[in-house]
Amino acid sequence: MTDRSDLHSADRRRNPSLWGGHRPSTPVSRAAHLPALEITLNGVPTKANPLGVKGAGQAGAMAAPQAIICAVLDALAPLGVTHIDMPATPERVWRAIRVARPA
Repeated sequence: MTDRSDLHSADRRRNPSLWGGHRPSTPVSRAAHLPALEITLNGVPTKANPLGVKGAGQAGAMAAPQAIICAVLDALAPLGVTHIDMPATPERVWRAIRVARPA
């Protein structure tokens, strides 16, 4: 494997552009330049709850609000609703329907 240390550092005082010269001559990191990875999982159940599961921080919850709004919009699409702000309260849903289909 060739020395690719030039890919992992930049001297912004000498050259503020990470591209240096022109793009075709600038080396780009690729998966082949990475060392081999060994991944192991060490599952240790927690005693804090009957399932033995642990929380995963907020990462698992980040997509939930968007997924709920998409589901609401899918359900309301036949009524002409194309947008609704979060949170999708009953009043907001009702107003979105009323705006999309005036009486």
